[in-house]
Amino acid sequence: MKKSKYNYLVKRGTQSVLYNVASDKLCILDERTKGIYVKNKPEEIKIIHPGFYDFLVEKKFLVDTEIDEVEEVINEWVKHDTSSEIFKITINPTLNCNMRCWYCYEKHYKTANMSRAVYDAVMNLVTQKVKEPELKRLNISFFGGEPLLSFSNIVLPLMKEASKLCKVYQKQFSVSFTTNGYLLTDKILDQLECIPLDNKLIFQITLDGNEEYHNYTRYTINHGETYRTILENIKNVLSRGMLVTLRLNATVKNMLSFADLLTDLSDLTDEEKTYLTIEIHRVWQDRGITDNVYEESEDHVRKILCDAGLNVSEKIAFQRYRCYADEENHVVINYDGKLFRCTARDFKKGNAEGELLSDGILKWNEMAKKRTAIKYGNDYCKECMIYPLCHGSCSQNKLESKNTQGCYFNYDVIERQKLIEERINVLVDNSKRDIGKDSI
Repeated sequence: MKKSKYNYLVKRGTQSVLYNVASDKLCILDERTKGIYVKNKPEEIKIIHPGFYDFLVEKKFLVDTEIDEVEEVINEWVKHDTSSEIFKITINPTLNCNMRCWYCYEKHYKTANMSRAVYDAVMNLVTQKVKEPELKRLNISFFGGEPLLSFSNIVLPLMKEASKLCKVYQKQFSVSFTTNGYLLTDKILDQLECIPLDNKLIFQITLDGNEEYHNYTRYTINHGETYRTILENIKNVLSRGMLVTLRLNATVKNMLSFADLLTDLSDLTDEEKTYLTIEIHRVWQDRGITDNVYEESEDHVRKILCDAGLNVSEKIAFQRYRCYADEENHVVINYDGKLFRCTARDFKKGNAEGELLSDGILKWNEMAKKRTAIKYGNDYCKECMIYPLCHGSCSQNKLESKNTQGCYFNYDVIERQKLIEERINVLVDNSKRDIGKDSI
């Protein structure tokens, strides 16, 4: 056996924490066991402290000498990315939107709506997938534009047809929406509740600060205020037992204002709070010289919301997260039938990675092949200590990066250590692992 190349030992307060970047496991060591681990080879640890040795093997802090750990990491990603048990489709029924947010990267056109021909092609794809014996679950996500603008003519009938097919072929069916939430009326929610699903319906809805900041940024085409309508719609969704991921679009200016959510969400029941997850995302155009000010403000608001019993997801930078754009069992279908992997870029034809044929076949182009070729990073990534945690960012960033030979993020040693230690803090502080159980 050998010590894993991904083991990281750090002092945290009066204790030492041993963390494995690949397995995402950690344990707390007292001074004696720390000394045993640091000063001895695996075979010596086995003699000195057999129980500790068995623990290290079980949690993969010790691995077989012949194992290529990088290959093991990649194999796990490949298994996830190519699983035939699930297929995920993100659909843009329209690129039109009822709002005009300053930071939006998309171009909104009233005529950018899905045709009957593309709708039929989507249903042909769905039919093919649910007939596959290996498939267990179909997930459809509606994106845009504002997908609820096409609710009656595209979204609702597509959900009904897909639900019936999944029932016939005994597949699980789940649905999610990325929406600004302004059009989530009782009528729409009533219709959605009538469609059989195997999981709770999920809505990702965004706010851009408290009422003042939000209304300044997120207004209708006619400059109408939207905050109160969206907030009440969110509460209505939660009261029906549906899930909401509330995305806070944060900037240096508006970050502290999100503390007002304490008041605005104070009437939620304890059960309704369990259906709500808050995610904080900094608007990318806002990054720059004020980063330290922003970080302090975000930490302050996070603490306030968490202390109030609201579920706030961990910081994006310290999550073990691989992007949907890297998954071969996921596709983004634009209103015009063009295929994409990433939803965080403009859906212009030049960015398309293929097209959906009328019979439901996915025809990928050379750009898609290039993405697949680079998505697991370069040789520099694969030799890096934080590879399982970072993996060089998503394939979209890799495609656009000019630094194809070195670190895509240009991390130095100190920055890599900080990333690992912040991940450890997340696991410990948020009780992401049973620390007591995994202590020696």
